[in-house]
Amino acid sequence: MVQSLNLAVNFFLNTYLKYKKKDSAVIVEWVNCIETIISQSEEAAAWLLKYLADAGPSVIKLYLLECPSREVRHTFVQILDKAFLFSHRLERSESDVNRVLGHLINFLDQDVADNCWHSSQYFCLLSGYSRLGVRACGNLFKLDAFQKLLSFLLGPLSANMDCEDSFGRRWSHAQIHEFGHLHSTLVSLVLFCDLTSLYTCEAPPLVTREALVRPPDLLELPDDVRKALCGPGAWRYIREVVSACRETSGPIDMLVHMLVQC
Repeated sequence: MVQSLNLAVNFFLNTYLKYKKKDSAVIVEWVNCIETIISQSEEAAAWLLKYLADAGPSVIKLYLLECPSREVRHTFVQILDKAFLFSHRLERSESDVNRVLGHLINFLDQDVADNCWHSSQYFCLLSGYSRLGVRACGNLFKLDAFQKLLSFLLGPLSANMDCEDSFGRRWSHAQIHEFGHLHSTLVSLVLFCDLTSLYTCEAPPLVTREALVRPPDLLELPDDVRKALCGPGAWRYIREVVSACRETSGPIDMLVHMLVQC
């Protein structure tokens, strides 16, 4: 299985996706082939994560952010998303998962801003990983993902939640339209934390009990999240979330749910 996956991935990424006359139907078949292999073989899933981790940030950035083809970026996200999904349960792949995640989070320092018009697929990948659960969100917190995402969204000065000053919004309406998955990633990180220490009153009567059900295992509330929700500058993040309900693409259920929870 590993040898088959090796041949498939190397041909697909290094040859076929670079071909100018790509066939969408053929791309779907290749992605399905790779998914089938890693779903049936833990060794293959572990190999794929190690392959991507060893490839380094330049290769991941090329396919995920710099490539002008939306189809290629989307295809690369599908492959990485499946690799995360099938490797999430493998403890031996934890180090390679963290290496890949480290590359992804480091892109927020400059590369994502430089390629913001191509960033939707990047944030889609992070959003998908954050929804894998508490352990996945814990990995993201260890890499300082929440604060880096917040800084990307608001700007470095505005993301300082100890400051209550007003700052202009960093992105235009057209750019913000691409950030739906960025918001959903931040919301996942928030909702997989134990927020009970922030509650100052009982849930309002119009909120159903089912809407407030939380998973049994939650992360201890990090200071970065606490400050983003109730620090002196928290209003800037809340303003951005409320604005996102009308400005970003995609469903807003998660955004509304977080506002209700907090």
